[in-house]
Amino acid sequence: MGFKAPYQRQSINHDESRSRHLQPSPATARYRAMVLLILLLTIGLVAVLPTAFLLGIPMSLQVVGSSGGFHYKGIENFSADNVWVGMKAGEHCLRYANRQYTARISQVRGGDSAVKACKETPLEIHGKVLFTDFCQDLGFWRGVWGFWVVGFGERECETEWGEFTDLGCIDRPGLLETSARRIESVLENLQPGSNWQIMCATTPANIDGHYYGGPAQCLNLGSSGVHGAWDISDASCP
Repeated sequence: MGFKAPYQRQSINHDESRSRHLQPSPATARYRAMVLLILLLTIGLVAVLPTAFLLGIPMSLQVVGSSGGFHYKGIENFSADNVWVGMKAGEHCLRYANRQYTARISQVRGGDSAVKACKETPLEIHGKVLFTDFCQDLGFWRGVWGFWVVGFGERECETEWGEFTDLGCIDRPGLLETSARRIESVLENLQPGSNWQIMCATTPANIDGHYYGGPAQCLNLGSSGVHGAWDISDASCP
């Protein structure tokens, strides 16, 4: 009868066994790293996307796959073209037959500054494509604005002279030709709120076949209206 060695109990290190079970597999580790990266990117965009939304800039987030999982590529505009928003005509006429228009440059191509985009991006007004006359940067929150002075299609700004009245000969002391004939007229189609002095001074007239860019004098006579006066040399005047 053979001798059988007594059974010996093997000790087990439970802490070491638990540690082996808790260690993730390489695939699980990569997945967790990918999720953590996406979370960090999302947290970082929390401050960026609301600002873009307030400024009216449409954006897209691109996450591109790679051998190690995913990586963040960037924020890009949906459109490749610069965009004008909020175009507005001036409430009052700027001068005879002219009105000022404004608009804000909202969406800017990558690499362009807002001021550069403002200068190089045209806008259609009254069927014509126009570039800005000048641009103004009003700061981060208010943006960059373009300004246009439009001198066509502004019928409300086309003031005109009524009937011309001959007030007779007048003396002009100090001038070589001291005698002249004074012609006067009332300015018509003057819109409320427009600067009467500018509108009067810039409204042209045709008197007896002669063109005048504006009157020699402008007078606001209240209820009688705005009057323009021309002193025209006349050899028949004594």
